[in-house]
Amino acid sequence: MHSSLELKREVDAVQIPSGDLIKLPLGMKVIITQSLGGTYTVATDFGLARIQAGDVDALGIDPEASKKEQDSSSSNIPADVSDLEGQVWNQLKNVYDPEIPVNIVDLGLVYDCKVEAYADGKNKAIVKMTLTAPGCGMGPTIAADAQSRIMTIEDMDDAAVELVWDPAWNQGMMTAFICLSRLPLPRRSESHRSASGVWRAGCREKRKGVAVVRCCPRRPHVGRGLFWRH
Repeated sequence: MHSSLELKREVDAVQIPSGDLIKLPLGMKVIITQSLGGTYTVATDFGLARIQAGDVDALGIDPEASKKEQDSSSSNIPADVSDLEGQVWNQLKNVYDPEIPVNIVDLGLVYDCKVEAYADGKNKAIVKMTLTAPGCGMGPTIAADAQSRIMTIEDMDDAAVELVWDPAWNQGMMTAFICLSRLPLPRRSESHRSASGVWRAGCREKRKGVAVVRCCPRRPHVGRGLFWRH
C-alpha cells in the first residue's frame, strides 16, 4: 500500500525508528506504507511515523472500515495453550512491527506467553518478547500496543509485557517460509523515501546474483535484503 494523502487534522505520532513522540500538522502530505493491526505507518518528508488506531480519522479513514479480521492460526503458537492463553496469542497477532508487514507472533518475537490465575479469581497475562535488534527505539511502543490489546480480553484483569534479549532473535524463529514468498521487496527501501518521492541520501543497493541486497549505513541489513535491524 502506497497511498498519498493530506492529513485532515493535527495528529500525534511515533517517529520510526527512534520511538520519539511527535506531532504531524494539519495538511501535511504523507504516504501510507503499511496498515496492519489497525495502526498506520506513514512516510513524511522527515522520515517514517506510526499513527495509532485511535487517530486514523486524521488520515480520512473510517475507523470501523479499517478493521480487518485476523487469521488466528500460526505455527508459532504452542498447541497446549489454555483457552485464555489462546486469546492472548490471538491478540498478539494483531501487533505489527511498523516497518515489517508481519505480526510479532509470526515474526517469532514472542518467546513466552502465559496466564496466571490468582486465588481471588483474577487473571494476569505475562508475556516475554524481543525485537529484531536490541536498542530499537520502537520497543516500548510495540510492547505497550501488545499490552493494550491483551487488556481487551474480557476475562483479563492485568497484563505485563517484558522485553528480553536472550536468546537473540534470528530469522529462523519466524513462521516457516513466511518471509520468502509473502514479503514485498521494493526496488529501494521504502524506509528511506519521503512523501515528496525523493529517496533520502545514505541508502544504496548492491546486486548479488538474482537477489538484491540493500545496504544502509544506519541500519545493518539482516539476511539477504529481507529486513533491516532498526
